[in-house]
Amino acid sequence: MFIGGEPTLHPDLATFAELGLEHPDTRVEIFTNLAHVKPSLWELFSHPRLSLGTSLYSDLPEEHDTITTRKGSHARTVANIERAVLRRIPIRVATIENQLAASSTTRGCQPNADTTGGGGCRP
Repeated sequence: MFIGGEPTLHPDLATFAELGLEHPDTRVEIFTNLAHVKPSLWELFSHPRLSLGTSLYSDLPEEHDTITTRKGSHARTVANIERAVLRRIPIRVATIENQLAASSTTRGCQPNADTTGGGGCRP
């Protein structure tokens, strides 16, 4: 699993992930905020033994953006969740409970749902 900081910003992410994927029994997950995905990474993300994970802090854009302190981060994250689903890339979306978003819920999503099985966030 690649997590911490923002893995998609690391210039060698693809190299590191490909090294892990050289081993046939290894699965790789990249946990990312999905706000900064370069077009070249989508091919890597499509590898059959690679999956994505991300966090959605609120279904309300202004709450999510306030929590991340990045204006527009909700829109970028949701757009890239949609892109991953359309590409059939397995993705796990963690909904984070917090004080700011306590009054709202992430409608249509189940906590820690994924697109590989039962429930999940469907854009």
